[in-house]
Amino acid sequence: MAWPRALVGLYGLFNIAVGVEAYSSKNSIASLIAAGTIGVLLLICFALVPKNPRIGYIGATLISLLVAVQFSMTTRDEANKMKFVGLSETTWKPWPNLTLWAVGLGVACALLAAHFMAKGKSLPASSELGE
Repeated sequence: MAWPRALVGLYGLFNIAVGVEAYSSKNSIASLIAAGTIGVLLLICFALVPKNPRIGYIGATLISLLVAVQFSMTTRDEANKMKFVGLSETTWKPWPNLTLWAVGLGVACALLAAHFMAKGKSLPASSELGE
């Protein structure tokens, strides 16, 4: 399967681009560092896939879940400071919270689906087991 690896690489580049966008529009060095670090870690996972796919895919899945959790729980208040909220909070914004939450969750679900599709192909059929 080549598409899960491509997804990991694209998601890593997406995170780097989000960090650059946050820095250029809001002058947020913290966002640049955080998103850049996440992007670089995902690109490391991308590079690990050919030699050690288990570590590469598990790492990418965990990173995307952590990103989804982070953006489902935080937003910025009027003073532009991070605060914890819930999904039902009225101050929850479509960008970046909803977008990065949905993309992170989508990538994690796609990688989990790829794992189970690969496992399904590797299981022997019942006729091969002599049943």
